[in-house]
Amino acid sequence: MAELMEQIQAALEQRDSTVQATITKALTDIAALRETSDKHGVNLIDLAQKLAAGGGEWRTGAGNSGAASSLGALVVKSDLLNRWKTGDARVVRADVPLDLKAAILSNVGNPATGFPVPPDIQVAPSLQVPRFWRALWSRPTSSNAIETVTSTPDGATGADAVKEGDLKPEAVLTYAPATVPIATVAYWALASRQLTEDSAGFQLFLNGEMTNGLDAKIDDEVINGSGVSPHMNGLVRLATPFTPGEGGIGFDALVTAVVTLRSQGASRVVIGIGVADYLSTMLVKTADGSYVLSPGVDLLATIGASIVPCSAVPAGNFVAVATPEGAYIALRNDVTVEISREDRDNFIKNLVTTLVESRLAVIVQRASLCLYGPLAAPIVPLTSSRASKSGA
Repeated sequence: MAELMEQIQAALEQRDSTVQATITKALTDIAALRETSDKHGVNLIDLAQKLAAGGGEWRTGAGNSGAASSLGALVVKSDLLNRWKTGDARVVRADVPLDLKAAILSNVGNPATGFPVPPDIQVAPSLQVPRFWRALWSRPTSSNAIETVTSTPDGATGADAVKEGDLKPEAVLTYAPATVPIATVAYWALASRQLTEDSAGFQLFLNGEMTNGLDAKIDDEVINGSGVSPHMNGLVRLATPFTPGEGGIGFDALVTAVVTLRSQGASRVVIGIGVADYLSTMLVKTADGSYVLSPGVDLLATIGASIVPCSAVPAGNFVAVATPEGAYIALRNDVTVEISREDRDNFIKNLVTTLVESRLAVIVQRASLCLYGPLAAPIVPLTSSRASKSGA
């Protein structure tokens, strides 16, 4: 730097004496600053950068952010107003520092600092609820169709004890191949990119809402599917009709159906029943207010059955399935969630597409091990056993 100053001074000696004196004084001041910086270890270039970053308001200390202290100060120091007045642009823009973002986005006061604070964005995701199709036994598949075999409604019969040397009996068995296509259940939704980025909980909320909605539709396909492509062939169409006995209540029909399936070789039974019907069945009381079904749920568990409240089951009816012997789920793809900005004009509109889908099929091997029928309506009020005994 000393050599550079000498060259500048030599060049100026040929100029006007007044200019020479002014420049000489400036060079003397620079030299003094350089001597001070060398003595105290201050980097002049670093100091200049900090001053520039802080807009002339550089502050020392751990909390130094280099940002303007208010939105008004930011506007005054920028060329925002000058550009607007001169009319060189119809739209003017000023970049707002990060610590001022809360002042723009929220009107909630913060007494400690005098500035508003950012809102606490909370979105509760939907909780997964029990689903009928998920309660059935399932196995994965890597194909788009399942080749299966349907057998005699009551299974093979005709087996008997055989004396040594005698002709063994032939099985009474009818079977035939059947092909079940894999069905695709899907839908999508649009949301703004800003919303998905600004709210961390929104994407979880959207995924949960759409996953629950897809599960509900799969239940509807498995139970009520029309069989017309691309729909599944549902259990209501393929199951064996069941007629409950007289003089019972809804729970009696469920127990009878389970026992019927177990007696035909079912290892596990899943019962689907409407949500409202489930409530009314479980809350049946006697005339004196006692619950009739206090041991009911334990009884079903004892005989190898479970109940799944399901809105897809037609009101006043139930579905009982032996799984996997009667029916099971062939799962090509479980519920998947995909998010993309490359759908149509999403990129130029700042939108995000969320796609939720699943590929699966319900395989009914033995219709006799799938029952569908009405619930027996209770006679209200029921007479309790204690009341009957005391009356006798």
